[in-house]
Amino acid sequence: MHLNQTSVKPLGVDKRNKILYRRVSLLYDFGRIYDLSKECFDIGYTMTSFWQYVGYWPHLCLVATTFKGEIIGFLLGGAQINYGQPKIGVVNMLAVKEPYRNQGVGQKLMQLILHIMSAEFCVAVRLDTAEMNFAAQNVYERFGYFKEKLNNNFYSSRENGYSMILPLRANTKPLCDRIREEREQYDKDYPDIISYYSSSVADLLADGIKSN
Repeated sequence: MHLNQTSVKPLGVDKRNKILYRRVSLLYDFGRIYDLSKECFDIGYTMTSFWQYVGYWPHLCLVATTFKGEIIGFLLGGAQINYGQPKIGVVNMLAVKEPYRNQGVGQKLMQLILHIMSAEFCVAVRLDTAEMNFAAQNVYERFGYFKEKLNNNFYSSRENGYSMILPLRANTKPLCDRIREEREQYDKDYPDIISYYSSSVADLLADGIKSN
């Protein structure tokens, strides 16, 4: 059994499906996950822009590999850090190679990054997904994410995208629930207007944490 040619300690091992989960190795993995991103996404990321995802937060980037070392999935994470504000984790990209989809690889990567971001003192985690990608939205909602706002023409294809957020700390959940309820009421009162609150969840989280 080849547990990869890197010295990165595994975060998890699926012996039945022979899949290994670990943090990214910049030297060994960067080119390979960049190639996989081109297989999985229509958006053409340049290597420079892709490096901005991987190079800034390598400890928040994960890969799934076979025991022989083939990368079959990856998750690129990051964090929003502003002075005086709570730390918000970000899932920038999640991809699984087509033959390995619907086998729980993406869900395992998400579980691992949520544990890591919680240990990194993130109070919540954000991600974006296409408006019509209902399958991904359903998966994220099962983890507890909810839709924060709709962004028009978010992707280069001009497709709209949802920003979704997941509270990680108990004292942030009431704040997230409150803004969701307010947005639902806003949608009922103004059905012809896309709900886009000027007050962000991050602002509410900051206010709530400071008051505790």
